[in-house]
Amino acid sequence: NNLSIIIPVYNKVQLTINCLRSLNQMNTNNKFEVIIVDNASTDGTQDEINKFKNELSYELKYVLNEANLGFAKANNIGAKY
Repeated sequence: NNLSIIIPVYNKVQLTINCLRSLNQMNTNNKFEVIIVDNASTDGTQDEINKFKNELSYELKYVLNEANLGFAKANNIGAKY
């Protein structure tokens, strides 16, 4: 992949889904992957993403933290992937 996009999330499942769908509609020749780092969401984020991830034109990696570690730490965790 030419680009990795890290998206830290905590709840706000619909906002996350909208973001992933928007990325799916981008018209680009650059290959990219998206890394979701979930800070222990309690709103069904993981289940909702799993329902439609096969429709995506890019690779999606999903990392689930056991606790809400905050924005900065979530980005650092995503960068490891």
